[in-house]
Amino acid sequence: MVALLAVLVLGCVGSETENQQRDDDRYRAPGVDESPAWTAGRDTVQPTGYRVFDSVIVSQTPSKLVYRLLAMNSASPEVLMKTVRVAFDSIAQSDTSLAAARAILYTMRPASEGQAELIPSVWGEWVPSEGWDAAGPRSPRRTYRSFIYSGRPGWSRPVASDSSEGDR
Repeated sequence: MVALLAVLVLGCVGSETENQQRDDDRYRAPGVDESPAWTAGRDTVQPTGYRVFDSVIVSQTPSKLVYRLLAMNSASPEVLMKTVRVAFDSIAQSDTSLAAARAILYTMRPASEGQAELIPSVWGEWVPSEGWDAAGPRSPRRTYRSFIYSGRPGWSRPVASDSSEGDR
């Protein structure tokens, strides 16, 4: 009887853990790069080289910018996502007035002889916990997160240099 009860209890615990994992996955956006538990595999990935080839000021006060990056080598989506995260770390460290940033990482695809097409492969946001729209002046106590996704940018309008950009 005790053995049967132990099996039932262990079965419930395993079931609860599986349900909790499914519940956690419901609230996690695909490609989000913020939690060590979810990015354990990516944390061992080395980023590829990149160059910032354009930056657009979206808002002067608070300072919000969109960066366009070019991957110097072809790489897997995981490597490209890690590259954007490294770029955000570098940008945030070098510009302490920055309130929020977005980045698009492009890869090159040969189009014709001597020509190449830029493909937006990964995009992301480096924002305070309040999000892009509510980002204000940067303070040392504010928590910032990087959200990184594969594919084309998820914001609704093309990058513009007016302060109304950024609606989702």
